[in-house]
Amino acid sequence: MEITSQEFLKALNGDIRAFENIVKTYERLVYSVALRLLRNPEDAKDATQEVFIKVYKSLDKCKNENMLKSWICVITNNTCIDIIRKHSKQSTISLDAQIETDEGAFIFEIPSDEKTPEQKLVEDEGYEMLKAAIDKLPLDYRSVLVLRDIHSLSYSEVAEATNLNMGTVKSRLARARAMLKKIYIG
Repeated sequence: MEITSQEFLKALNGDIRAFENIVKTYERLVYSVALRLLRNPEDAKDATQEVFIKVYKSLDKCKNENMLKSWICVITNNTCIDIIRKHSKQSTISLDAQIETDEGAFIFEIPSDEKTPEQKLVEDEGYEMLKAAIDKLPLDYRSVLVLRDIHSLSYSEVAEATNLNMGTVKSRLARARAMLKKIYIG
């Protein structure tokens, strides 16, 4: 489902329901792209929220409803890159590590009984192997591959989303596919 020009104009003029339709239309795409780039469901959820806050605040910068999908992908890509940069500057502590206290040592466990959409898809073994292979790709190659081959964006939309020229997108995509083949097949 795409957003109509009437809905787009309503959202531009502050209609909350029209904006909610934009969120409903693109939230799966945003979450999926964020999950592929960030490799963490919680970070992807946070990124998705952050993306739609940015979309809401700057919707007037989108030229028209036809550019909305690629414009949202640009924001998603840039938000994920910012999160990756921020995380690389922070030190982390593993929740799996044993914690020493005066009363002895223990391991902190957080149970989860809820499956994410990604986990439901991963149940298929072939998909799991492909996912692992895609995760091994460098971010620059992974992002163009995910946008083009998984989310079916056009070359021009991928170029706009990644702020690259068309030739660079095509060459990175060819290299990403070659790397993926080498990783996946061996």
